[in-house]
Order: sequence, then structure tokens, then C-alpha cells
Amino acid sequence: MEVHYDTLLLLGRIPWLQQGQWPEKLRRQFLEELRPEEEQAAREAVLRELEAAGRLIEQGAAAQELTAQVALQKFSINPFEQANATEVLRLKSWRMFDRRSLSELQHSLQRRYHPPETQDRPWYQEESPESNVFEKAQMANVFASSKAEFLRPAPPLDEFLSSYHTEPEAPEPLPRPVFTRDFYLACVSSLLLLMLGVFTFLFDGSPELYRWVYGEEPTSSVSHAERLPRKGILFQEKILADSAVLYNNAAVEQWENPRILEPLAGGPSKGMETYSALSFQEARRFLRRALELRPDYTLAESNLAHLLYDEGARYFNRFMKDSLPAEVLPEVRRLFAEAARYDTARSDALHGLGLLHYYQNERDSALLLLEEIQKDNPAFFDTLRLRPNLLTLLQPYGAFQSAEEAALYQKLRDLLVGVHPITLQWISWDEPGLAKIVEEEPGLFYIAGEQRGQGKQKDDYLRIEGLLEIVDERTLRLVKGEVVTRVSHNNYGRPCVKTAPLTFRASGTRQYWRMQEMVNCEGGRLVDYVDIYFDKIQDSSQLTLPPPIQQRQ
Repeated sequence: MEVHYDTLLLLGRIPWLQQGQWPEKLRRQFLEELRPEEEQAAREAVLRELEAAGRLIEQGAAAQELTAQVALQKFSINPFEQANATEVLRLKSWRMFDRRSLSELQHSLQRRYHPPETQDRPWYQEESPESNVFEKAQMANVFASSKAEFLRPAPPLDEFLSSYHTEPEAPEPLPRPVFTRDFYLACVSSLLLLMLGVFTFLFDGSPELYRWVYGEEPTSSVSHAERLPRKGILFQEKILADSAVLYNNAAVEQWENPRILEPLAGGPSKGMETYSALSFQEARRFLRRALELRPDYTLAESNLAHLLYDEGARYFNRFMKDSLPAEVLPEVRRLFAEAARYDTARSDALHGLGLLHYYQNERDSALLLLEEIQKDNPAFFDTLRLRPNLLTLLQPYGAFQSAEEAALYQKLRDLLVGVHPITLQWISWDEPGLAKIVEEEPGLFYIAGEQRGQGKQKDDYLRIEGLLEIVDERTLRLVKGEVVTRVSHNNYGRPCVKTAPLTFRASGTRQYWRMQEMVNCEGGRLVDYVDIYFDKIQDSSQLTLPPPIQQRQ
């Protein structure tokens, strides 16, 4: 085609000439139309330019791309050259060829395996100033071997390159002298390791090592229970299990969870009785063992004291309810006496012994124990909620400090004992109910009574039952029992139950004791006025009371 101004304008309208990059498919078509000597000449020219540019690029991404392109051009010129194949294999293992470059390498390998022919002779027989004698001879030998073999397709690139990969022969190692720098380093390391082993064997877990590392005396695990073990590079603190703590915990678990023992035969009552006795014996044995290991273990001492007291109280309560014979009382006394040796349960144990003496009609011994309790713990009876207790039982026998106190008690007793009207304002103030008060023990009074509604309120009621004690001249306290009210339009018609302790007080000049816990179970501002009147009913023949509440330890 003649090149002039018009043809250049036409050529300039080709899109890939305008973009400066032609499509890969078109490039491959042009490449297929090139004769081998033309392709070789073009690639050698490109290779010269790349090598010239390589002198300007020393490092960086451009240098890596240049190295890959140089190897690609050399391989495309002669893939059978050992150096060219080895270089491509090395760069391919480093992932320096992209997908397009790998396709180019495979295409070049195929063209060298099956080159195009011109006329009646293969391309390597044509004269080309750029061809060398060695390449022509090599191609001639390949072509002459077998035309069928020569025209077979080229193998995959990886398979072709693997045939050029040879492991270099390992050189024969030179003899090394024995006493080298590594030898001395090994000797020093072994000596240090041996010294560390001897040090660990002699001082591991010793108090000396603990003092040297942490600068303090080693203590038991109980004092460190609130923190984690300390760790260092070569040292780690271990908190060992304290046998005393383990015995204490086992005793608590044994006493609180006796299910780990098999209940014995003999019926539910007998089986459970033996069941609890075995649990007590095991728990006591564990706690005594803990105190043998650590005599200063206050927690185990406290647990043992309360264990002995609880077991004695359990037998005493069953005796008071007539479920055990009097033969158990010596064992109860022994348990209380042993518990009294420990400060944590001394007052409770002495109080149990005093009750035991009192109910065996040994009032002098009970008085001595009462005085001892008041001397050791003056506030004991102020916080004790048990009624009756040793103080209330022994009031007529020395608790009054003067004749005036005794006279006042007798006056209040006479005011209380009898049948009194009781009212709840929701039912009626005009038609009161009746409650009977009797002296069950000195200082302790049993009350039981009821007020019932009439007509439409026939299902409404007020009930009082329990034990009263005198607080002062105008105040009573229900120490055991309950007050139950039921009014159809209050608390959704459900009973409102208030349990002891409850206070009844006569304010100002009022002639009745009013319960101070007034708020109804419904809540809000709804209140109940439960009143016990001073006046007594003389004729109470129609009033029946439930049996008195049993005394309990």
C-alpha cells in the first residue's frame, strides 16, 4: 500500500492505533502471519531495547517487570536453551509472570515445536542473516527425526520447564574441626542447663526460693484466696490446696447436703433420724480433723461450735414435742456443754443448757446460767426472738429488780388475762369479736380470738392467734403467731396475713391496743385498724380457744 497523506489519515482512524494498544487477538493474528526469521528479528530488536532500558532501572517494580520481559523474549527466541528455560522456571516460581505473559510463553513454545513452512522446505533452511548456525543445526535435527513427531503439539509450559529443572549436586562437605565456636557454645549451654536443673531440684517449692523471688514469707492458701497466682519468666507461684480448708468444706457440704449418705432401712422416720445422725458424725469428724491440722483455723472452730449447738437443739426440740424420750437429755447436755467451750456459740449453748435445767426443775442451775449469759453478753436477750426464753421463764425467780417492778408486772398481768373485745373497722366497731388471753408462762401470754361479719359481710373476718409479751405499760408485742384479715372489697377479697413480730400500742389516753402494722396487703393508703380493748367480758362461756402453742427451742 502506497503511503501518502490520505492513507495516513485513513490509518489514523483505526481505533487501536488511536489508543496506542492493539487487541490481543489481533496481535496474535499478526504474529501467526510472521515468518520465524521475522519474528526472531523483531524479538531480538525488542530484547536490545529492553537491555538498553535495564541500565536506567536498578530496582523497584519496573525492574522486576523488565526482568520478566527480558526472560520472556529470550525464551520466545530459543526455548530449548538451558539458560532461557531455567530463568523462566525461576521467575515463574516467584510469580513474576501474569496470565498474559504465561499465555505468550506457551504460544512461543508451540510455534517453536510446530513452525510454519514456506514452499517445500522448512523455515530453518531459508537464509537469514539473523539466524545462527547452531540454531539451524538444532532445528534441522529435530525436523529430520520424524515429521510426525515434529508436528505433534507442544507440551504444557510447566511440563516443558520441568524437564530443564535439575537439582544441583551437593558438594562434598569439608572436614570440620571438633573444637569450634559452636562446640564451645554447646558446652556452655549444656552447663547452664545442668545448673538450672540442679537449682530447680534443690529449691523448687522451698520457702527460701519464695522469699528470694517475692521478698516475703510464704503463707497458707487462705490468705491468698482473693487474688490469682503471680507469674514470672522462670517462676510461677502455686497456691497449694490447704487440707484444713478441704476438711472444713467437706464438713459443711456433709451437714447441709446429707443426701450423699444412703438412708437406712426401718421406715421413713427412723431412716431419716439415722440419716441426720450419720451426717452429723461425719461433719464433726471432718471439722475436728481440720482443727488438728490448723489449730488457729477460726472458721472451722466456728462451724464446729454451731454444728454441736444445732444438733443439741434438734434433739431438745424433739424431746419437747414428746417425739423423743428423756434418755436423750444427757446427750443434749453434752452437746451444749461442748459447744459452750467456743466463743462463737457460747451464749446460745448456755441458753440451751439453761432451758434444759429449767424443764428438769433445776431452777437454781438455770438461774446461774442466766446470770452467766447476762454477764458475758448483756445484749443477748435484746436480739433473741425465741419465746419463751430463759429470761421470760425465770422472771418470777429474780428477774425483777424491785418490788415496784413486780407490782407493775402483776398489774399488767391482771389487765391482760381474760376475754377482750377485738374489732376491725371494715367489719364493725359496734359488734366486736372476742379474744381470750391466758398466761402461758411468766411474761408470755397466749391470745386467740375472732371477729365475724354479719349479713352481706358474713364471709369477712378478723383472726388473732399467737404469743404476746409485755414491752412496757402501754405496749404489747406479738412475738409468735399471726393476724389474718379478710374483707371482700379489700385485697381483691383475699386474706391478708401478717405474721409476728407485730406491735400493739395504746397511744395517749386510748383504752385499747392498736396494731401498728396497719397497711393492708393491697398496699397504697389502705389501712386496717385492728384493736384489742382494755375492757374484759365477764361471761365468756361461749368462747372456745385452740390448744396453746407448744414451747419450742
